[in-house]
Amino acid sequence: MKIIELAIERLFIDLSGENWVLILSGEGKNLAMSVGLLEGAAIDAALNQTKVPRPLTADTALMAIRRLGGEINRVIIREFKDGTYFASMELRDAAGVLHEIDCRPSDAIALALRAKAGIFAAEGVLKEYEKQEEEEKLTAKALGISGEKIGEA
Repeated sequence: MKIIELAIERLFIDLSGENWVLILSGEGKNLAMSVGLLEGAAIDAALNQTKVPRPLTADTALMAIRRLGGEINRVIIREFKDGTYFASMELRDAAGVLHEIDCRPSDAIALALRAKAGIFAAEGVLKEYEKQEEEEKLTAKALGISGEKIGEA
């Protein structure tokens, strides 16, 4: 499976005010995902290096991983199915053994940013997102409407 490193292009609150929208890109392709308010706030805090009076969940998780001698290696968005992303986080334990842990992309991204670990996506995820986005545009055009659906994390 070929994986592509992603960068965060934008993070913003959608017009409803109920979700964040996260735009990632890599090798000329984009992914957009809808992220819950708390998860989006955790990503935003990491991006902006916001000081908080008490640790957020991602801060606590990273402290626990590091105190146990582990390290986050990278995050991989592995699948895009029915509008939902699926990811895993690679952790290296104190003995150097690599573990793959299933997780929500938004939580994994919040942790990866804090750990300065890479964020990747399987090439197939980028292709599937692009295909679905194109199909939705064609359907919207045929129906005479406009709009964009964003995958959920």
